Amino acid sequence: MSPKTTLLIGGGHTHVVVLREWIKGNKPAGSVTLISEGDYQYYSGMLPGMVSGFYKPEECRIDLAELCAQAVVRFIKARAAALDVDQKIVTLDSGERIEFDQISLDTGSKTRAPKVVDADGNLVNCSSLDTGSAAEGVLPVKPLALSFSVLCDLSQAQTASSVTVVGGGAAGVELALALKHRLKKQGGDQPVNLVVGAELLSDQHQRVETLAAQALKQSGVVVYEGRAVVEAESVGEARGQIISDQGGETEAYREVDNRRHLADLVTLKVGSERITHTWVISASGAAPPDWLSGSGLTLDQGFVAVDQFHRSVSHPEVFAAGDVCARQDVTMARSGVHAVRAARALAHNLTSEEPIAYEPKKHSLYLLSLGAREAIFSFGAVSFRGRWVWRLKDWIDRQFIDKGSCGV
Repeated sequence: MSPKTTLLIGGGHTHVVVLREWIKGNKPAGSVTLISEGDYQYYSGMLPGMVSGFYKPEECRIDLAELCAQAVVRFIKARAAALDVDQKIVTLDSGERIEFDQISLDTGSKTRAPKVVDADGNLVNCSSLDTGSAAEGVLPVKPLALSFSVLCDLSQAQTASSVTVVGGGAAGVELALALKHRLKKQGGDQPVNLVVGAELLSDQHQRVETLAAQALKQSGVVVYEGRAVVEAESVGEARGQIISDQGGETEAYREVDNRRHLADLVTLKVGSERITHTWVISASGAAPPDWLSGSGLTLDQGFVAVDQFHRSVSHPEVFAAGDVCARQDVTMARSGVHAVRAARALAHNLTSEEPIAYEPKKHSLYLLSLGAREAIFSFGAVSFRGRWVWRLKDWIDRQFIDKGSCGV
């Protein structure tokens, strides 16, 4: 392949493994630059363990600048604000414009969070929040740097009557159990609630759902299943309601970026019940970055539409992996498993004129932490829970961090 200017946007799981592969050899000819909003890649798989108190935040992250130095890749700490694929230009939040010949996107997704409106139907103003503050009433799980920072000491939970996790997927279940474990260990007696809009772990095998439900019951987490949040009232001066999702997802949620969040503790109405003075953590689904909408790329519900090579279906010089993309040839869940496994194909495809496909396996190994040092093992129809499963997960997670940190 002739020399090209290659841009990697985002320091997600996929790009971390891509850089590892290039350290071993066969990096693209020409200049290569990684642009990331943060200095570190926080590993989402270790967030519940950190919340439980088993890890410190610094044990759950990879130094991107160090990894880039080992791969002889330029590192720029900045946020991509716009992408013009026809002109082949990325605009950063500083206003700087960078040209490219080929580009790979691994920025991840954003967390969808409740939209608060006042009595006239206008959006309630949202206050700014940097990653060192925990003074807000609703915390989105993503960006990960924010949730790792806020959830490491749980100071916000001390002022709340309860903590409520919204979202019945794996992230919501793991966080609810981790929060309950940590609060008990600290001597707190605040209830932990889990609000599930439809079914608990609806994308997992029935056996996994049963095991998770048992763990939630045993730990004392209060589960509101099949009941969406239909109303909210802030404990502070701002007042409003959450629009019911009955009219569609676009009406029920707003996309939250890494600088805007809801203020104060809130009172939630879930079905006919109210959860008062609660701190809400939103793990209720993925939303694409705003700046993709004007990029010129073909999108699928806002995500980059890609083929089996993780190449844009409309622009062959554009690649995407992880949560920011949507495969068009297969149905593939947004998970760290696929993000990591697709990396080797992507590393090759950015260096070769003969691309190779990432073919997801029919079944993937999933390890779901249960708050204490216990986890659920799931592979296809085989599922069980045990303490040794947590030890396996701990070993796998630490291996990912260690390899990323040393560039192996």
